[in-house]
Amino acid sequence: QDIYEAAEIENASPWRRFWDITFPMLLPISVAVVLIRLIESLKIIDTVIVLTGGGPGIATETLTLFAYQEGFRKFNLGYTSALSFLFLIVIIIFGLVYLAVLKPQLEKYR
Repeated sequence: QDIYEAAEIENASPWRRFWDITFPMLLPISVAVVLIRLIESLKIIDTVIVLTGGGPGIATETLTLFAYQEGFRKFNLGYTSALSFLFLIVIIIFGLVYLAVLKPQLEKYR
């Protein structure tokens, strides 16, 4: 509350108060939320199955749908297991790179 009062005394506009005070305070939680949502978006399967089934052809097939089809329709469980493990490694690397890129921003507002 003190920070907002100081900004009002300095005649900061509402936009400047949001951009310079509120947004930096929300940054740490926003980083976590965006990372979780990105991981969830990579795992999408239900929407694709319901809407298109992966078709026409393989135009809307995702990696998780491909793994599902290999494992439960073709019973190629070893290939599906390896594919899922590689997908996990890609997600971990993606998450680490994302956090490494944003770490200086998070340290600045700590």
